[in-house]
Amino acid sequence: MRFVNHILSFCLAAALLVSLVVGGEAGVERSQDPAPLLSWQDWRLVGSCGGVDYLAAISSDNGRNDFELKLKVDNKNNHTVQTRVSAVIDSQNGEKKYRDNVGLGRLNAGRSADACSTTPSLCFGVLFPSAVFQKQPTRIAKLVLTNVEVANIDAPPANASPAVYLDPYRDYPHTTCRGLSITFPGGTSPRFINLTDKCVKGLPQWTKPECDDAVDEILKAFKRAASAKDQDCIKQWRDYQKCYEIYAFDSNPVPRPSCVRPICRILNTL
Repeated sequence: MRFVNHILSFCLAAALLVSLVVGGEAGVERSQDPAPLLSWQDWRLVGSCGGVDYLAAISSDNGRNDFELKLKVDNKNNHTVQTRVSAVIDSQNGEKKYRDNVGLGRLNAGRSADACSTTPSLCFGVLFPSAVFQKQPTRIAKLVLTNVEVANIDAPPANASPAVYLDPYRDYPHTTCRGLSITFPGGTSPRFINLTDKCVKGLPQWTKPECDDAVDEILKAFKRAASAKDQDCIKQWRDYQKCYEIYAFDSNPVPRPSCVRPICRILNTL
């Protein structure tokens, strides 16, 4: 009986030790720092149409949260308007996202509609979610308001029957604008980076002209670099290119190179 009690005591002690270890590990995981709270860069004017200003802002770069985009509509007229826009958004990698006929209801004279707090339709949110194990969030490079419509809904058509539905963009005086655009700093990759990425995607074939042009462009970029920090980053990209240049002579090199894509950023567009 005493032997059995010893066995039970040993089992209880082992179970307690396991629970402490597991609980400690779980506690460590729970204590990881959360991603910083989302903050926004300043509003920037995209363009004006029919007496209405359209502004855009992207979220601040904190290195962890995906970039988000929002719009603001500012009615500079002395009358009420109704407006809608269609947009194309480009990422730094050349991806595109589309928003069609994003509508806004009545906007009184001298008032503005500010996403995301008051007007959810103007809050575009995360457009380019980061892939698994992606080191840096994908930046937003450009916004184009491909079609903008502004209707003066304080000026109903003459002899309009109150029983008939009136379309603000057909029956009321309205203005249409196209091609209002804005680019965001840091969102456009230098040409040598885009060419290098295309070259790497084509391996083991040494594709032309991407691979050869990538080398030519990086040398030009180094000469144009405005700071020592940019030059250091470009050197990292050149080392990355050199790592893969063995494919220019052998499509099946042994050993195969293991090359790490740089994560440094070029501060000035080259």
